[in-house]
Amino acid sequence: AFGHLDAGALSEHHRQLREKLELFKDRTVEAKQRYDKTLRELRNEKQRQRNRRIRENLERYKNEQPVIRQLAGK
Repeated sequence: AFGHLDAGALSEHHRQLREKLELFKDRTVEAKQRYDKTLRELRNEKQRQRNRRIRENLERYKNEQPVIRQLAGK
């Protein structure tokens, strides 16, 4: 494929390709870190909402329990 290039031009081309590869590796690592951070934040927020719903349901149950007992005649 590179038969028309001399050794110097070929090695220069390889050097450029290696630099590009390193650049893309760095970008990939950075993107993965951002993705992981965002995913962690999303999971944390979902867990917070789940916990809040559970607390609200428990609070509502505690508040309604005396009324339920009263209506049941206990």
